[in-house]
Amino acid sequence: MRIQVDFFFVSSEVEPVSFKITNRCRNTIWPGFLSGATSPPLPTTGFRLSRGKSKSVTIPASWSGRLWARTLCSQDPSSGSFSCLTADCGSGKVECSGSGAKL
Repeated sequence: MRIQVDFFFVSSEVEPVSFKITNRCRNTIWPGFLSGATSPPLPTTGFRLSRGKSKSVTIPASWSGRLWARTLCSQDPSSGSFSCLTADCGSGKVECSGSGAKL
C-alpha cells in the first residue's frame, strides 16, 4: 500500500497546515482522522479517495491527532452500515466521528 501525505508547514504558529493526501494504492482508500483529547474535531473525519486522486485537508496549527488509511470498505445494502476490513473506525459511517482505527 502506498499513500503519500504531503505536509505544507508555514512559519507562523497561528496559521493552519494543509495535508495533501494522495492515493497511490491500487484500490480506493478511505482516510480517517481522529483528533486528540485536547483538539477540536476536524470538519471531516473520513472520506473516500479513489486510486490516483488527491485531497487536501486544512488542519489548525494547534491540532493534534492522527490520520490513517482504511481499505476494503463497503456499505451493507440492508442496514446501510459502513465498515472496512482494515483500520475500521467502528462508526458505521464513512466519517469516523471521533472513533479510532481498529487494527
